[in-house]
Amino acid sequence: MSAGLSNAPLRIGTRTLSDRPVLEKSMQHSIVRECRIGLRTGIPCCRRIACQRQKTIVSMATPAPSTTPKSRILIVDDEKGICDILQMSLQLAGFECLTAYNGDDAVRILETESLDAVITDIRMPGVDGVELVKIAREKHQVDSIVMTAYMKEYTYERIIENGASDFVFKPITPNELIVRLRRVLRERALLADRNRKNLELHAALYELREAYHDTINRLVLAAEYKDENTGDHVMRIGRISALLAEKSGLSRSQVESIFFAAPMHDVGKIGIPDHILLKPGKLTEDEFAVMQQHTTIGGAILANPKAEILRHAREIALTHHERWDGKGYPHGLAGEAIPIGGRIVKLVDVFDALTSVRPYKDPYPVEVAIELIRKDSGTHFDPKLVELFLGLKDEIAEIKKRTCGKQGAPAEFRLSERDQGGNLADMMKSIAAKATLVDAEKKAAAVPAPPV
Repeated sequence: MSAGLSNAPLRIGTRTLSDRPVLEKSMQHSIVRECRIGLRTGIPCCRRIACQRQKTIVSMATPAPSTTPKSRILIVDDEKGICDILQMSLQLAGFECLTAYNGDDAVRILETESLDAVITDIRMPGVDGVELVKIAREKHQVDSIVMTAYMKEYTYERIIENGASDFVFKPITPNELIVRLRRVLRERALLADRNRKNLELHAALYELREAYHDTINRLVLAAEYKDENTGDHVMRIGRISALLAEKSGLSRSQVESIFFAAPMHDVGKIGIPDHILLKPGKLTEDEFAVMQQHTTIGGAILANPKAEILRHAREIALTHHERWDGKGYPHGLAGEAIPIGGRIVKLVDVFDALTSVRPYKDPYPVEVAIELIRKDSGTHFDPKLVELFLGLKDEIAEIKKRTCGKQGAPAEFRLSERDQGGNLADMMKSIAAKATLVDAEKKAAAVPAPPV
C-alpha cells in the first residue's frame, strides 16, 4: 500500500493536485512522506497533508501580514474539502474567510455580510456560480473569482461577461489563487479610490459653480439696486425665462444657461444716470436715447466672455430690446435673426415690468399685461413665444406669487404717465368694459332661479 501511495498522484475530492507544474518535486516528496507517516501512526493523513502543504506554500509566497483591515472573502463550493483547504490557505495569507456549500447559502451571506470578494465554483445545487456572480456584482458590488473543472463547457469570455473579475480552471494551487485574489482586490481598491476622488472632484466643481453663480447674482443685484429695492425682479426673469425656454424645446444646457444669464439682461443700467433711470415721468427723446444705451453698456461690461453663461448673458443684454418687426434697438434686428435668448427675455421682461412696481408706475393687473402682450404679438414679440407664454399663464402667475410678496395692482388702477394717451388708452377702456361684462355675467349666474 505504501508503494502504491508513493507512485499515485495526490487528489483532493476528484481533482489531482500533483499534475500542476507549480509544485516543486521536493514538496511532492514531503507530501508522500506525510502519507506514509499517517499510515504508520494511524493519524489521518489528509489533514496533515493539507496543513503541511498550505503552510509551505504560504511561507514561500506570502509577505508578512499588514496592519490594514483584513479583506473579507466568501468561498463557495459544494465540496467541503475544497472549501476547508481554501479557507485555511487564505486565512494563513491574512484574509478573513466565510464559507458556503451552495449558492442559496451564499446569497443569504451576501445579503447580511460586508464582503470584498467571492470565490465560487460554478456547478452547485440551487443558485449556480454564474448566477451568483451576477447577484454579487449587480446587487452588492462585490467582485468574484470563478473556479471550474469543466474546461469545455465554460469559456473565459462568457464568465467575464457575466460579471466575474477573474476565471480559473481547477485544479489550482492556493498560491496561484492568492496571487489572483490580491490582484482583484488591488483593482477593486484602485477603482474605489478613483470613484472617491471623482466624487470629491464633482463636489469641488459644484461648489465652484455655486460660488460662480452666487457672484453673478450679487453683481446683478448691485446693478438692479437703484432701480428695484429687492432682487425679486431678476429672480423672476430667470425662472420665467427658463420655463419658457424649456417649453420652447431648448436643450437642458440651454435652459440652464438662460436661467442664469437672463437676470443679467439689464446689467448695463449701472451706467445710466439716476435722474433718467429713476425718473417717475415720461422720458424726453434725449433721455430715452440715453436709456437705450444700457443695452450696449451691458454688452461692453460682458465683452470677451470665457464662460458660456456670460456669452449668453452678453447676447441677451444686447438683444432684449430688439423687436420682431425690426424696429427695436440697438441694431434693428428682426425675426429669427434675434437670438432666442433675447426674444424670450424681451417678452418676460415686459410682462414682469408691467406687473411690478417701477419708479414711474404702479403694477398693472395681470389681465392688462396679458392683453398688451397679445396685442404686440408679431410686432414687438415672437408670435410663437407669445402663444407658448399665454398657455403658461397659471405657472407664470405661481412664480410671480412666490417671488413678489404682497405686491399687487392697486384697487383703482390707472395708466402711468408714460402709457397714457393713444391706442393704449383706448385698449384699456376696452379691457375695462370686458371686465365689467364678465363681472355682470358672474353675478347673474350666482342669482338662484325663481321657483317654478
